[in-house]
Amino acid sequence: MSIRIRIEFLTLLPIFKKIIDEHGDPCRIGPIMIALLYFHELDDPTKALPFAQQATELKPGSEGASVCLVHCLFKIGRQEELQAEIRRYMNIGRKIDLYTTLLEENGLTVEDFT
Repeated sequence: MSIRIRIEFLTLLPIFKKIIDEHGDPCRIGPIMIALLYFHELDDPTKALPFAQQATELKPGSEGASVCLVHCLFKIGRQEELQAEIRRYMNIGRKIDLYTTLLEENGLTVEDFT
């Protein structure tokens, strides 16, 4: 990513957060969007983590939010929390497409966490 685009993301993220704070987020997608921007676009899992955690609190059955949180926890080396999140989601999640792929890529199965 170019420095110019990185600066634009860093400039726009606080504005986006402020809009959500002032006007609400009825669809509850703000935190996951911010987490994904920090994680994927800015390669900053530490800054993405609180937003990924908030996303799973707002939408506990969202596989995308849960997988985003797991990626953040993995990147910053918090293995126990990572395993706890996978188990949490496996107990309530309806959809496991992303998890199936993620686990298989790492030599694991869904059954390892249920």
